[in-house]
Amino acid sequence: MKSASPLLDMDSIEAQILNLHGFKITQPRFAVLSLLKGIVHPISSQEICDSIDNQVANQATIYRIIQSFLEAGIIREVNLRHGHIDYELARDEDDHHHLVCVSCGLVENFEECETEKIIKRVLKQTKKFASIHEHAMELFGICKACTKKNKKTTHR
Repeated sequence: MKSASPLLDMDSIEAQILNLHGFKITQPRFAVLSLLKGIVHPISSQEICDSIDNQVANQATIYRIIQSFLEAGIIREVNLRHGHIDYELARDEDDHHHLVCVSCGLVENFEECETEKIIKRVLKQTKKFASIHEHAMELFGICKACTKKNKKTTHR
């Protein structure tokens, strides 16, 4: 379902992010950033296109915006093994990761993975790396609902 085009608010967080990264504030960039700011879980480029009105931006424009936002570090890619790459805002203060059900595709965020301890331990073990600049962590398993459903199916 196409969302209404968000109003350009030059004092908004979206405008500040675009300015900070040297982007001109345009309706298509603002719309993509507003959408990604409002999501709970990563979404695909197709979902982004489907959510933005064609009068605001066509698919080619949206793909160019996604690529430029990736290169600027505004968004990041997330591989949830759904057969495509998903995207979410790259927030410095928000170190979260994802649990993914391999049966139904449910995605849940989790925090506090003790990244700093892991990075220190890895850097002590490695002989060829001096530093680690970023990380990603997705855990894959079976959610409780699918486990319950599978138990009912196997006991018939």
